[in-house]
Order: sequence, then C-alpha cells, then structure tokens
Amino acid sequence: MVAVFIALMVISTVLIGLAVTRLTATTKGGTASGSVEVTIRDYFFNPENITVPVNTTVSWTNNGSMAHTVTALSGAPVMFDSSTLNPGSVFTYRFTVLGTYPYFCKIHTFMRGNVTVVGSTPPSSVSIVDFAFNPQNITVKMGTTVKWTNNGASIHTVTTLTGAPLTFDSQNIAPGGTYSYTFTQPGIYPYYCKIHPFMLGNVTVTA
Repeated sequence: MVAVFIALMVISTVLIGLAVTRLTATTKGGTASGSVEVTIRDYFFNPENITVPVNTTVSWTNNGSMAHTVTALSGAPVMFDSSTLNPGSVFTYRFTVLGTYPYFCKIHTFMRGNVTVVGSTPPSSVSIVDFAFNPQNITVKMGTTVKWTNNGASIHTVTTLTGAPLTFDSQNIAPGGTYSYTFTQPGIYPYYCKIHPFMLGNVTVTA
C-alpha cells in the first residue's frame, strides 16, 4: 500500500509539472516575442478572439475530425492562408504589423476568428491594404520617420491633403513597396491616396 501511495504521489507531481509547463508556454504570448495557441475544433476556433503584442507567433492546431483552413478576410493588414489543414495539422503565423486580422475557414465559412495585434509603443509604421491605411490615425513626436508599406495588391499613393503644415507625395507605391517621411514640424497631416481618394489617413505630430 505504501508503494502504491508513493507511486501515485510521483505521478501526480509529474502531471502537475506538465500542467504548469503547458500554462507557461501558453501565457508566453503576453511578451513581444512569444507565442499563442488556438485550437480548431468542429466547428469553431478556440479562443475565437485574441489580442497579442506585435511579433507574436500564433499557432492553430486542428484538433477536430475534419479539414479546415485559417484564412485572412478582406481588410486584414496582411493576408495569410494556411491552405487545407487536415486533422492533427498545425499552421503558424508571426504577426509583425499592427492592426485587426479577421479570419475564417474557407471550407466552413461560418467559422470566424479575430486576431488584434497591438504595440507597446505608439506606431510609426502604416500598412496600406486594399483599400485602407492601417492604422488610419497615428500620433508621433516631431522628428519621427513614418514608414508606409503597401501590403495590398494595388498601386497606391501617400499624399497630403490641403491644410497640412508641410506637403509630401509618395508618387505611386507598387505592391511590396514602401515610402518614408520624416516629420520635422508639429501639426496635423491629413493624407489620402490619389488613385483611390476615399482612402484617408492622418498623422498628428507633437513637439
């Protein structure tokens, strides 16, 4: 009986240790370079909505009995697609651009999820997606260089509107291209895309 009791105590200790290790691995997503796990089951993502720091890697594991996908919806700062994930398969993606990423399963389109990527410091970069600036409004200190990256499939521009303290115009930015501008004067800088005038953004520069 004593031997059985000792054996049960050893097994319990091992199981508790594994549980603590698992919890630590899961909560590492709270750091800027950690990871977060999402479970895919028939038919939902769990958790459905997560918020992670920039540079976090999210892993989706298909623990269900059917094939699924993890596919970004239109409006995401950067598009991604896992392709078909058979039961037991894993898809990972590292989020390096701030913003909100709605996604779904292409096979079962009613399955929806959402990843919100936040930063620890005010953003000084903007992602251009068809057809929006993300984030649309940013506030930076004078002397900051703001970088726009065209992560969409269409050509865009970054062009100041009337009323900006200083004017700038990126000219055409092809998909994958970038444009940078250093703000040397405080004020409010509204801007838009000359090709798609409904695309609006704003940079507020403080002293």
